[in-house]
Amino acid sequence: MVEAPPSEETREKHDGSLDNALQLFEELEKETRTLCEEKTSLLSIEEELMLRINEEVEKGRQKKEQLKAEVEGLRRRCEELASFLNSRNAELVG
Repeated sequence: MVEAPPSEETREKHDGSLDNALQLFEELEKETRTLCEEKTSLLSIEEELMLRINEEVEKGRQKKEQLKAEVEGLRRRCEELASFLNSRNAELVG
């Protein structure tokens, strides 16, 4: 049995569906490229924000250490002054 060649209508449907498939493929590629570019941009922004956060954390640590040293110095001075006053009071009483 010999098959009849495809009709003009069948060929047009096939060509139309091929055009549609190619268009969908191109749109998919474009969307994929756009998403990849956005991902790259967001990763760059994330990295920059993490660096800035780490810098702020380090500044906070340094400030804390500085305040801690100041508090220790003030505590020692207060203890020395209290000790001086206690010894002076003991001399006056004694």
